[in-house]
Amino acid sequence: MSSLTGPAPGVTLRAVLETLAGVPLPAWDTLAPHVHTIRLRKGQTLYDVGSNAPYFYVVRRGTVIVSAPDAHGREWIVNFCEPGDAVASMSSLAPPGLRRLVALSHIPKVPALTELGVSHTKASALRHTELDRIDGRHIEMLCLRHVEWSNAVLSALFAHTLAKEKRERELLTMTPEERYRQFVRDYPHLLDDLPQKDIARHLGITPVGLSRIASRVRAGQADGEASGSDGLSLA
Repeated sequence: MSSLTGPAPGVTLRAVLETLAGVPLPAWDTLAPHVHTIRLRKGQTLYDVGSNAPYFYVVRRGTVIVSAPDAHGREWIVNFCEPGDAVASMSSLAPPGLRRLVALSHIPKVPALTELGVSHTKASALRHTELDRIDGRHIEMLCLRHVEWSNAVLSALFAHTLAKEKRERELLTMTPEERYRQFVRDYPHLLDDLPQKDIARHLGITPVGLSRIASRVRAGQADGEASGSDGLSLA
């Protein structure tokens, strides 16, 4: 992982944050010197489980895979982040107010609030990837001073929550075949880059189960084409 020379660091980060804020962000010049653009080779790790990663990233180019291990050491893919998407370890970025809440013994705590300050997920590059990176503490300071920055962060949190809700609905309410069809609709451009075992790790099924599902979907598509009806494209 190394800094990249080329387009100015922060161009993508600023565009995304100002879109989220809905207005130009004040005091950007004070933040700009602390923004770095990071390059990852295919398969290289951005941050790992158990690490302290208090950074906010925005993907400039490529794809980042966010994964989490289970009790048996198997990694399940949580999300794919592409150009314009934010990447962050939320537990590492936990703001001081949340840390103070956890420290209060008389406040009930949910399991998700345990082990703040370390990452519970791993982020790695699916292909050559470039990201803008800023230490989350710099954004915290700007949020304290400017409501525009607070609005940008609030919108980013809403976007993150909505993405998690969509993922949870898929896992809880859809069959494996429905989840596969949804994956094909959401990420058709990743089908050539991802081995079936990685798609299975995202869908929460075994590679053997995925192979059977993909075969059924292809057969259904072929039947639909033969009868002149619309089919699901897997290309």
